[in-house]
Amino acid sequence: MNIAHVVFATILGLIFLITIRNLSVHGKLTMRYTLGWLLIGFFMLGYPILLLVSQRLGRILDVQPSVILLGVPLIIVGVVCIQLSITVSGLTEQVRTLGEMVAHLNSIAPAKGQKTEVSGSTEADSQC
Repeated sequence: MNIAHVVFATILGLIFLITIRNLSVHGKLTMRYTLGWLLIGFFMLGYPILLLVSQRLGRILDVQPSVILLGVPLIIVGVVCIQLSITVSGLTEQVRTLGEMVAHLNSIAPAKGQKTEVSGSTEADSQC
């Protein structure tokens, strides 16, 4: 393992973690997303350890270390995608419910500017 890889992974991981922290502090990320991205950042910091483990595990399982190195991030990305899908599904349901509530409220109270059946004047005219 090259020392340049270790230094580069460490610097990149620290920059990533600082960026995620700043986004969280400024309210751009919720706590749920912040924790997920911080986990990925810590994996970036642990890249050299993961490289060593994948080499040894590759020898034990008789597979190439690159298979293990690609498998771990794919699992992490898959978990993040599932979590994002759950969030989007929940938001879609909230939008549907909100749309139904707005439609119900519009059917109960006539909107301003609509003509009333009794006098023929608009509600906006009668409020002046």
